[in-house]
Amino acid sequence: MDFRRLFSPAKVGRLEIKNRFVVPPMGTGLANQDGTVTQELIDYWVARAKGGWGLLITEFTAVDPLGKWIPCALGLWDDRHIAGLRKLTDAVHSYGNGAKIAIQISHAGRQTSSQVIGAQPVSASPIPCALVGEVPRELSKEEIDQVIERYGDAARRACEAGFDIVMLHGAHGYLVAEFMSQYFNKRMDEFGGSFENRMRFPLEIIKNIKGKTANSVPIAFRFSSEERVPGGRTIEESRMVARAVEEAGIELLDVSVGVAESDRYIIAPAAVPPGFLLPLAAEIKKVAKVPVIAVGRIDHPWIAERAIEEGKADFVAFGRASLADPALPEKVATGRIDEIRHCISCLQGCTRVFGPPGPSGKATIACLVNPLCAREGQIRIEPASKKKRLVIVGGGPGGLEAAWRAASRGHEVILYERQPVFGGQLRVAAMPPFKQAFSGLINHGVQMAKRYGARLNLGVDATPELILSDNPDVVILASGGEPAMPDTIKGVDLAANAAQIIV
Repeated sequence: MDFRRLFSPAKVGRLEIKNRFVVPPMGTGLANQDGTVTQELIDYWVARAKGGWGLLITEFTAVDPLGKWIPCALGLWDDRHIAGLRKLTDAVHSYGNGAKIAIQISHAGRQTSSQVIGAQPVSASPIPCALVGEVPRELSKEEIDQVIERYGDAARRACEAGFDIVMLHGAHGYLVAEFMSQYFNKRMDEFGGSFENRMRFPLEIIKNIKGKTANSVPIAFRFSSEERVPGGRTIEESRMVARAVEEAGIELLDVSVGVAESDRYIIAPAAVPPGFLLPLAAEIKKVAKVPVIAVGRIDHPWIAERAIEEGKADFVAFGRASLADPALPEKVATGRIDEIRHCISCLQGCTRVFGPPGPSGKATIACLVNPLCAREGQIRIEPASKKKRLVIVGGGPGGLEAAWRAASRGHEVILYERQPVFGGQLRVAAMPPFKQAFSGLINHGVQMAKRYGARLNLGVDATPELILSDNPDVVILASGGEPAMPDTIKGVDLAANAAQIIV
């Protein structure tokens, strides 16, 4: 397929983006607790800059310590954050072959907890978030003015740190969204009630940002085109939102969906069709004069190319697809589409940032299909200093991953799988409805192992005698584990026996 539209440049204001591939804002949890940048975060973004993306947009970056959404949220509420962020932008600009980087400035509002910020959360109105459960404190007029100033100050720092675009986060039920929507906002003053009053907060923020940045960078706006909760904003009012912020000086619109109570649409599971939000982006594009970013389970370049061709969007965000394969655009550009490791929408590692801290003391992003995600600087796949012969027992996902990784480093690899097909238990996992994407992991492993010259043997039982006859330097046993079975489901032992027969 011809992907010339995806690889054509496009402008955001005066800024030219080299292609239409976007990495959207996704929480990583890789910052320090004081909001400063870590080397892990720099490595994460450099990997994607090298992968050929045109525009990278950093995660939720708090403009106020009371606006953090997780303990290790990136921060921009103090000048001391500038130096680390400058290292980040310099690294992206140095290694990204023309990639541009934006920062998303945000305030959690009611969608945080006192455990995270050490105080009562704040909001437009004292209505608790169903997920957090804490009643927020309603901001006074004076406090609203202070928050507006903090957004402008954060934008000024972003410019000093070298970001190419500043994005105002008005989506997903955080503070700006809380003022904009009747679902959250029950105020009776000039910041509540009518559409004009509810839009006063974001419009005043945009004005403050533009004043403090002297129009030196484009300003983008991210918002939920539909909130998908009773009484929440629908696409009809979102058309008005798009025009209002555009008239205020916004030069790029990022069209998302949902709030905390409807987060199943924000991070959609496998049962949701790929590209399911493209019709909403198209509706906003009908009324907008500025470029539009589309999001929503876009996991294949064909979907993105068609969206641009049909005029539904100007840029396409690949979200979780960029976690699964940071080099996705580069592979498309060089005709290696069959080597792309696709997201399977499993909602495992990508949502881990919402969970309890791991061994590192942080809850950080990860990816079930990409073990290097968020560990790009810690694990480097480099040519082996000494070539070895490896025998791998098992052709499931673990064995195939070991095979192609080792072969890519220059080792001689021999893999044995006793079944007549590859995949192991992953074949069973791919059988239920909406889980077919799991089979793509098997295909990817086989494809990559063959590319790097691994010898793959099906239907061969790897006996000790056979393994020793290969005279291996290393033997990797990837013959699979035993799945954990819950003891609270009647008949689960029958299910376990059936699964063993299938495998």
